[in-house]
Amino acid sequence: MVSCSQLASTPHHPHFCPSQFLEFDLIWNGQERRNQRGTACHKRTDACFLALLLHMNETDVVIWADNKCARFLLCCLKCCFWCLEKFIKFLNRNAYIMIAIYGTNFCTSAKNAFFLLMRNIIRVAVLDKVTDFLLFLGKLLVVGCVGILAFFFFTHRIRIVQDTAPTLNYYWVPILTVIVGSYLIAHGFFSVYGMCVDTLFLCFLEDLERNDGSTERPFFMSPNLQKLLNKKNKGQTDK
Repeated sequence: MVSCSQLASTPHHPHFCPSQFLEFDLIWNGQERRNQRGTACHKRTDACFLALLLHMNETDVVIWADNKCARFLLCCLKCCFWCLEKFIKFLNRNAYIMIAIYGTNFCTSAKNAFFLLMRNIIRVAVLDKVTDFLLFLGKLLVVGCVGILAFFFFTHRIRIVQDTAPTLNYYWVPILTVIVGSYLIAHGFFSVYGMCVDTLFLCFLEDLERNDGSTERPFFMSPNLQKLLNKKNKGQTDK
């Protein structure tokens, strides 16, 4: 029986099943183990590189604080380093998704993910903005509900827990603490949803590029997604 990782690693295999990429093999061969170690090394190298740039930037600011030209150049470098950091994080995120799907090394996965996204740059831009907006609304909803609940709790306006609520002179301090904590927790949970959206999106792009809806290469995306994109497999009847 051929596993999904072996099937996906075939360079010109006509079929690609995005719903099965999570079926990892329990036994990895030596090449896959080396790929995983190389991936970890790349991750540590990126982190050390960014930390070194940040340290150099802060040191130069202290040395050349009185030089206006130097401060301008350092501001430009800081902007470039910020863009570089965002790009590396974006590349790492999608590279690890491709590693989970195909089991390839970091460089190959990063290259494949980057060129796949560049070939669909309009879809990437639209999905990124829509996803960020929806996740922001979700965080705002969670923080707002928790903040309102904390306000009613600390002001003794909830009769069920009115006796257990502490009496405080400045109740805004615990309310703000609860709001900040709820935002951090919500951010952690919604980041998982963001990773799931990116993973499904890469699978969707692979499905579009590898398959054309014919009998030999049918689409593996859900029927609702096919209907949204006005695509369907041959021989499939509209419901």
